[in-house]
Amino acid sequence: MLKISPSDFGDAEVLAKLGRETFLEPHSESAPAADLEKYVSMSFSLSRMQEELKDPCNIFHIVRWNDEVAGYSKIVPNSPNPKISSKNVTKLERLYIKKEYYGQRVGLSLFQYNLELAKKQGQQGFWLTVWPGNSRAIEFYRKQGFSIIGETYFKISETHSNPNHWMYVAFKCSPICDCERVDPDRIKLRLRTTCRSSQRVSSYLCSSPLWPRSAFRRKWEQGSI
Repeated sequence: MLKISPSDFGDAEVLAKLGRETFLEPHSESAPAADLEKYVSMSFSLSRMQEELKDPCNIFHIVRWNDEVAGYSKIVPNSPNPKISSKNVTKLERLYIKKEYYGQRVGLSLFQYNLELAKKQGQQGFWLTVWPGNSRAIEFYRKQGFSIIGETYFKISETHSNPNHWMYVAFKCSPICDCERVDPDRIKLRLRTTCRSSQRVSSYLCSSPLWPRSAFRRKWEQGSI
């Protein structure tokens, strides 16, 4: 059985060990071994992980399969990217899954969980960085709707940086109709979107009877209003 739960300060040791293991597997050929060893020793140390877990900007989740830790995620809402015009976008900083759980949709389930969480927080999209040599990850994210929007560099050590792709997917907003009666003959229809933080509110006046939500949604999708 798959279970996803928030991580807390007590998970630091587990996350540090898991981060080291799951980073090295797909990146073993991305840099000299000594540089990679130095990077994981610093980035996935117990003290570094404790600091990250204390930071309220970071959101961590652990995924378990039959009560065994299978991976974890880290997202950072409201993380602007120079290639993205929207400011309220989330950085998907880590989606790390143990190799033995590949092919069991564990990573997909964890990704979708974070996707829905970001949408509920009013975010307008996900972005991430990925090493071009990690073809498995790139293919996975393409299937989720991501596209490459630019290039950057990921620092491994003082002497080595890897080229990385920036990938991004914008969330689709679902229209919701909230109706407020203005007078007996006129109805003001206010269109709001599930992306609340976008602050886009449009008002429409009509003299027709109150439309049910389903009818309003159809008309919106057809471009009638």
